[in-house]
Amino acid sequence: MTERLKEQLQRLGDEAPELRLPSDAWAQGRRARHRDHLLTGLLLVVVVALAGTLLRVTPASRMAAEMVAPRTEPADGVPDRLRPGSDLAVAPNLAVGVTSVVYVDQERRVVAVAADRGSYRLLPLPRGLTSPHGGAVALDRSGTMLAYTWMRENDSGGPEVLTGFDVADLTTGRLQRYRLNGRAGIDVTDLVWSPQGRWLAWRGLQASRLSSDGVGVQGRFGREAIGRLDLTTGGIVQERLPAVAARGITVDEDGVVWVFGSRATASRTLPGWARRPASPPAPENLQESAPASPNGRVLLLGEGGAAASPAMVVAGLPGPEYADLNPQFSAGSRASARTVGWIDDSHALVQVTGYGDREGDYTPVESLSLAIVDIRATSGDTRQVTHIDDPESVRHLEVATDLMTLDRPTVSRPGPWSFAGTLLVAGLSALVLALAVALVVRRRRLPRP
Repeated sequence: MTERLKEQLQRLGDEAPELRLPSDAWAQGRRARHRDHLLTGLLLVVVVALAGTLLRVTPASRMAAEMVAPRTEPADGVPDRLRPGSDLAVAPNLAVGVTSVVYVDQERRVVAVAADRGSYRLLPLPRGLTSPHGGAVALDRSGTMLAYTWMRENDSGGPEVLTGFDVADLTTGRLQRYRLNGRAGIDVTDLVWSPQGRWLAWRGLQASRLSSDGVGVQGRFGREAIGRLDLTTGGIVQERLPAVAARGITVDEDGVVWVFGSRATASRTLPGWARRPASPPAPENLQESAPASPNGRVLLLGEGGAAASPAMVVAGLPGPEYADLNPQFSAGSRASARTVGWIDDSHALVQVTGYGDREGDYTPVESLSLAIVDIRATSGDTRQVTHIDDPESVRHLEVATDLMTLDRPTVSRPGPWSFAGTLLVAGLSALVLALAVALVVRRRRLPRP
């Protein structure tokens, strides 16, 4: 190093400003480093939470996770918990595959729950105008065939409103439409499948006048009507019955439609393919439209009115077997029972609805569940198998009981993708972005070495 260079360096050192560090500089640096570590940790935690939420609530992510993880549940099954939601996607067509549960929500939309993944989808059913009596929907035991009623305006002359029902194959999307004739039409209120799905029986009210305001239907109704459909031939028959003759129906695998109603109605008023059981249930509050047991010889009827301990009746077809059951349901102070299907000839699947205290003309529904009832026990031994969240959002429920066994009646399935899930993901994503921006800005402010 030359003398001149030494002199220049000495001069620069003498003229440089004095560097004065605060006494707590080291502490300030440590606090800044701790804040940096905390911000990074929070960002990592939120990212993990967001990833977990996406895996839990989004259908695509759940499907990817299920493809990687080993399957512990059977391929098809009825969920142990139903979570009805309002934010549901509409299926592109009726070929939705095997369906474990179908329900009608408060908006009279029909929702299908897939048997394999448990996904929830709105079915694009051309139901047309709203039925004055609510219409009917029925899913067969296999979960592959769905029947539903319809009403629509007639644009080709004749009756102002056309009525009937459709039968859809959920595996192929194939749809067969059946129109019900007779004066102004028939408002079908009950659809019941035979045990093996060959026959479909229906019951409804004969209309003498139907008119439409473009949204719903108003009409004048009189005699009852029943009918049956043979799915192997597609032949449909219908017959008008005297008023109040049929409070309920079922159909066996031979195509016999069993009619339950007033004792005063003689069997001679029925068509040849319909009969009355030898010992019809006497109580007036029984819900009598229900599927027959797999052998087609037993019917379990539940009490429709809310009761402290809802009674059930085992009726033999054609009779005279008759037995009273008193199953104990965990459904609050008052409940009603409706048979949804059968696991086998001795165990029925029953929908149990629990009610709260009456509020004027409104009785709130407090609980809704599915229970298995053993009809061999006089006490009607029960076992709850499915719980339904938000019970007031479900107006009607159908279950594919072929997917259930006594050993494993239900499987665990995720709920539907909902608006709440969207908000949760959006909130976590916004938090991730905010933390990432804060971390980048902070690091840019730090002095570079």
